Amino acid sequence: PTHAARLWLRTEMDFTAETALLSYSEDGRRFTPLGGTVPLVYDWRTGTFQGVQFALSCFHPGSGGGVLDVDRFTLSR
Repeated sequence: PTHAARLWLRTEMDFTAETALLSYSEDGRRFTPLGGTVPLVYDWRTGTFQGVQFALSCFHPGSGGGVLDVDRFTLSR
């Protein structure tokens, strides 16, 4: 749980190791891993990466509802 007003989310994909690491930051500089590595699935017939699909969602169990506001996505190599 976090009480930060903003969160940065990052996915680092290593196609050689066929894994990804998900992490978050409250300041945009120091990232904390979310669980372990995630396998990147390759198609067994062609050997090509088929694209793991990540999603962001908002769940609030209380009666007040919830909000997810995504300001931007940045892709880099």
